[in-house]
Amino acid sequence: MALGGASLFGSSAALIGNPQFGASNPFSPGASPLGQGGSFLGRLLAGNRASGGQFGLGDHVTVPVSQYEAQFAAGLTITIPGLYSRARTLREAAGPLISNLAGTIGEDTHGRLIGGKTGLLGAGTGEGVFSRRRVTVVSISPSDTPPSGHTAVAAKAKNDARLARYAIDVTQLATADLHTGTQLLSSAATTISNGSQVRITITSTGTTYDTAVVTIAGDTNSSALSKVATAINDANAGVTASVTTTGDVSKLVVTANSTGTDAAFTIADLAAGNITSVTGIGAATTAAQDAALRINGIERTEQSNQFNIDLPYDGASSSLGRVQLTLLSVTESTATVDVGVAFDADQMVHATRSLVAAVNDLREYVSDKPDILTAGLIRRLDVMVAELKSSLESIGVIADAASGALSVDETKLRKAVQERPYEVERTIGYANGLASRTLGVANTVLNDPSIAFVTLPVPIGREYGRWLAAASIAHHFLFSGLFVNLAL
Repeated sequence: MALGGASLFGSSAALIGNPQFGASNPFSPGASPLGQGGSFLGRLLAGNRASGGQFGLGDHVTVPVSQYEAQFAAGLTITIPGLYSRARTLREAAGPLISNLAGTIGEDTHGRLIGGKTGLLGAGTGEGVFSRRRVTVVSISPSDTPPSGHTAVAAKAKNDARLARYAIDVTQLATADLHTGTQLLSSAATTISNGSQVRITITSTGTTYDTAVVTIAGDTNSSALSKVATAINDANAGVTASVTTTGDVSKLVVTANSTGTDAAFTIADLAAGNITSVTGIGAATTAAQDAALRINGIERTEQSNQFNIDLPYDGASSSLGRVQLTLLSVTESTATVDVGVAFDADQMVHATRSLVAAVNDLREYVSDKPDILTAGLIRRLDVMVAELKSSLESIGVIADAASGALSVDETKLRKAVQERPYEVERTIGYANGLASRTLGVANTVLNDPSIAFVTLPVPIGREYGRWLAAASIAHHFLFSGLFVNLAL
């Protein structure tokens, strides 16, 4: 073996292997590094260098030192990259299952999470599986028979929305203030004052806007109404005017741009104008109204049929809420709409299966190489599973008693996600959960030198033909004289 540029055994000992030491030639358990007189190989060196002879590591086996060195390096050159690859896969599988919540978490009767939100182990980004939400909307009635027709409410949720259920009764939809004018014969000469500017005012959201309309002799009702609509729209008063024509009649329609009573408006003539009286837009034909509903039995009104609930914990305005509701119709008298915000069970099952597969792959890889890789990694996985065993089994992640391999009971996991979502998050995603601990194992492998996972020397005996030692993947490990067992 090369050490400092020279053969460890000297130029006169270019070969190793000689029957004089017998068939077994076992390494001493826990032998010190090469070159120290107390080790078995050290004694061999001391006894043979002086005479320039060879020494045996097997029965009638003679190989060049260069070949022995190559066999040392080859074992770890193949094994350690495989270990690192599986550790990276484990880290990638664990990351999405790290909860974005850290610290002590409390839950009130509605399951609201209280506490700070920070990244955990560098993996909680707010885009993980426990941040994703699936919304269900179901119409229900006392007889458990869904009412006919479409669902009265649509809903969607942002990531990190509170897990909750909302029973919703819609008693009134929000409407916009609407002024529908009188039908006028399209081609008839207009009776709106012409030849000079005629002004009207529009009062909306507490502000009054005025605008001028200029008609001329020869304008028909159709052209005059178009001029009035253009003037109203140019005022930017929060209303929209249009002319609708059916057959040979036309009418002016003015509607608020927003629903709700806050957006109601009035239109009036200035001075001697007669626009509102001729067109008939001075009075509302459909009065603005707010949406009225009950959420979990609590009455509330909204200016719009689309609004947000589930405010952030800092009490920001409803426009920043994390669940958006859209009211589509009034609910039937005997029915309510059940809106559920929950973890995405499909994503949860997929991610958990990926994590379990990565854990099992690493375990199997290490178990298959006991003479190269230390069993310490398996012991860490065993301790992790043992401490979480009952919690994991309660949510459908089962550890095999004999092999320690994990499996997923999908039916049980889906039921737990539905009925006990926070228990699933604690067991898998929190700091002491399955994902966080396996991430710790992966980071240990990826951040530590490969020598930390190499098996210490053990007796070789008659198995020399099948098992050889490997010192390390790097040349400084060869310098150190550490020997490890290698399965050929």
